[in-house]
Amino acid sequence: MRDRLRVVVADDERPARSLLLSMLRNFDDVQIVGEAADGAAAVELIEREKPDLALLDLQMPEVDGIGVVRLLKRGSMPMIAFITAYDEYAVRAFEMNAVDYLLKPVDATRLRETVSRAIDRLDRDEFVRLSRGTLANISAIAKAVPMPGGTFVLSLSNGQELQSSRFHSRLLRERLLRL
Repeated sequence: MRDRLRVVVADDERPARSLLLSMLRNFDDVQIVGEAADGAAAVELIEREKPDLALLDLQMPEVDGIGVVRLLKRGSMPMIAFITAYDEYAVRAFEMNAVDYLLKPVDATRLRETVSRAIDRLDRDEFVRLSRGTLANISAIAKAVPMPGGTFVLSLSNGQELQSSRFHSRLLRERLLRL
């Protein structure tokens, strides 16, 4: 069984934060690793705990949810879901590559969708797209051979060979160099 999704919650309103935490405790695939009452504490918590997902209130005093994302160091950036009472910030939130955008009051079904979406994104980290119709499990790649024209031929541990498209080769190169 896969590890549970490690989550932090940051909201300056204690009742809203408590409600989110109580709903999350009912999800057996979630582990709550911390809570913060303001943006500065959220940054510190995220950098210390390195959660998979941060649920951030968009409107907190001093450092708001978007400010938290801007202050995080590159290596400690979790997936982000913004929570707010106002829908006018949705476009800005998705521009920051948010997993989701939840409107208050958050209900358990909608929160479940967000958690599932985050889990799906984590699982995708195990695979890399080679072309429009081809995915490969990263752990099964035995060798990647660069070809003329900027593509790759990948040899898998089962002996199968797959070729990447030129477009996906650029993404693959970035991904393999990171691993």
